Amino acid sequence: FFFVVSSFLVLRDIGMPQWGGPWKGNWGSQDRRWERKRKWSGRLDDDAPSSKVPNTGPNTQRDNVKACCMNLRGLPEGTTEDTIRNLYPDFKDDILEVEWKDGHRNVVVRYTSPQAVQRAFLNGARQLDGKLIRATPLLGDKLMKLIKRRIIKISEDVRGGGKDARLEPVQYAPADLRARPIKRNLAATLLAREGRCDDERAMAYRKQHNIDVIGDEEEVPNPCLSLAEAGFSDDIISSLERQGITEPLPIQAQCWSVLLSGHNCIGVAQTGSGKTLAYLLPAIMHVQQQTCPAPKADEGPTALILAPTKELIGQIVNVAWDLCPAVRTSTVFGGVDNLIQAAPLMTTGVDVLVAAPRRLIHYVQAQVLSLKCCTFVVLDEAESMLFMGVGRQIRSLFSQLRPDRQICAFCATWSQPVQKKAMLLMEGEAVRIFINDMAFEGAAKLASVNAQIQQHIIILPNRAFKTRADQVAQILGDKRQECAKTQCLVFVNARSVIDKCVKELQTRLGKGHPVYAVHGGLPKAERSLIFHKFEQHPHAVLVATDIVARGLDLKGLPFVISMYLPSTYDAYVHRIGRTGRAGAVGETWALFEPDLDSELAYKLKEGMRSAGQTPPPELDLYIYRKGMDLEEAEARVAREHGSKDWVYARTQKKR
Repeated sequence: FFFVVSSFLVLRDIGMPQWGGPWKGNWGSQDRRWERKRKWSGRLDDDAPSSKVPNTGPNTQRDNVKACCMNLRGLPEGTTEDTIRNLYPDFKDDILEVEWKDGHRNVVVRYTSPQAVQRAFLNGARQLDGKLIRATPLLGDKLMKLIKRRIIKISEDVRGGGKDARLEPVQYAPADLRARPIKRNLAATLLAREGRCDDERAMAYRKQHNIDVIGDEEEVPNPCLSLAEAGFSDDIISSLERQGITEPLPIQAQCWSVLLSGHNCIGVAQTGSGKTLAYLLPAIMHVQQQTCPAPKADEGPTALILAPTKELIGQIVNVAWDLCPAVRTSTVFGGVDNLIQAAPLMTTGVDVLVAAPRRLIHYVQAQVLSLKCCTFVVLDEAESMLFMGVGRQIRSLFSQLRPDRQICAFCATWSQPVQKKAMLLMEGEAVRIFINDMAFEGAAKLASVNAQIQQHIIILPNRAFKTRADQVAQILGDKRQECAKTQCLVFVNARSVIDKCVKELQTRLGKGHPVYAVHGGLPKAERSLIFHKFEQHPHAVLVATDIVARGLDLKGLPFVISMYLPSTYDAYVHRIGRTGRAGAVGETWALFEPDLDSELAYKLKEGMRSAGQTPPPELDLYIYRKGMDLEEAEARVAREHGSKDWVYARTQKKR
């Protein structure tokens, strides 16, 4: 009896289908374990032909109608249909009907497309009567089975591949390239000939806006000085005008003409200068102007945008959805249910894909999509993409692309190592566009700071956490008496101190300043909810790590405080770039602790001077103390600033 029972338990644990339960053993290689799992349970069919993937939209196939649904769970009693529509005001035009289930606790909201479901999920974290409302998709039976087979493979790749996931390079024969030709140079079709900017006006415009262009002078086109010159469709121009955009910003004017002419491009400009529209509109026009048939389901995107963080990916895709809803736009990144991301890719297909490199590799390995039709590639926040451990993943993805693809990269800081890696990806052929004296060759140069941002450096005593919290509370208290809106983003360096910072700030600020926290450990839905709450309250405070320091656009954010300074000056530039965006005025404070931050003193001083601001004289003291004793440093600072009272008073107090 003991032998029979033991045998049953062993066979059940290793996953025999007649006894249930997945296989949990450790013997054999990863590939052999997966083969046994597939053979015994029948849960994966890697040999399923791609023709099984439905190529038409869910509205035309009866089995896929439920792919356009979203299930909201956890609704309280008495929730009405109007309440649901008010929870999602941005998507009410897409809602076809609301179907109630389980006594008003669960509701199925039907949308017009899988992309609308994905948009509702990415932006749909809401709170009703103190409960977090989560969105999950509902799919048809056949579609569910098909997507689950792919999702199981994705999960296996994530567990087995890890950070070093690789893709086998794809070799393209000349016949393959001729079978699907691409149209890169759109200048003859789109760029207006009448009223086009001539060479004299182009030189005057570049000089006025401090634009440096490095490339073949004969090939570099003149900038587009208006929306009409770029040849955008009436729908896109109307969408831009509704957002208050009537003329391009400098980085947009020059990049539009370069990208629409088919050139590879590198754009370097300050934070908040409009880089997203500089590449997104040419990507949409590239998709719309192709003569080949649009990619079908699982054939992959025509335009690919790679970004480093979930928040930045969500921001880019929201802009794309608002600009041109007709273009199929989707996202791929980690930390989100694969069912939601795979559904639009495997039903209606995708034209523009905004993705994180690592998770995109897993999707390609699982055959959810392919990059063989991708002909327009963007690297947003290129300096972080190439230096934060994803350089190999980007090269692996580039090995899947056609050799005649078009590539562009955009960033706010431009160091020599980034320059070498970016030019290597583009095989040395790219037009480089720099705004506000950011062009340089050879030696490193400090990142340019937006002159619209007023910077303040506050010197703190060493190792005093409560002094930091008191200083933040004092700044916000003073500003609340002066300004009607005191939203503030407070940066810290580590997730471990966030809870302590939130508690200290809540104690000092009181109920008038709600304090929220965001870090990489929170799920995407909760982070979306926190951002929604933060934007709704005029005096809210958001404590965050550097996950929100790059590319994220918080509309109308007036203040940024670095409660702890980062280890690099480039990270500091990205932090303060969350304010003062699109021509607005912002104000920032940095709490400087001498023992921790003395290495940044010189760069902070030069950065303030380059923006036309006066740095505090205390920074010079910590700069000069590296090569001389305290009294010599104080004497030099006193000579340079014309006064020694503050120096000796501070020194005597310290002694």
